[in-house]
Amino acid sequence: MKILLQYYQMLLFTTIVVLMTGLFFLIIVGHNGLIDFGENGRINNEIQESNRLKTERIVDLYNRVQRLKGDTTYIENVVRHELGVIDPSEVVVKIQAPGKG
Repeated sequence: MKILLQYYQMLLFTTIVVLMTGLFFLIIVGHNGLIDFGENGRINNEIQESNRLKTERIVDLYNRVQRLKGDTTYIENVVRHELGVIDPSEVVVKIQAPGKG
């Protein structure tokens, strides 16, 4: 009887160890386990950085729109540099580089 009790205790102990090992494995590798937790943190950091850059771009565009609504000097500068427009009273002189044409 004593041997049978020891056998059942050993069987119970082995079963508990196997179950604990399986649960530990699931905690580390399973769905939403520790490995996924680290990956989610990295993805979260990337999304926050992307949002920060987009927010900066939105603020820059907003400021540019506000300046285009009322700052005539800025409007003239944008028209001259981005569209290549000149005033009718201005004379354009093109200088050729030496050795060309």
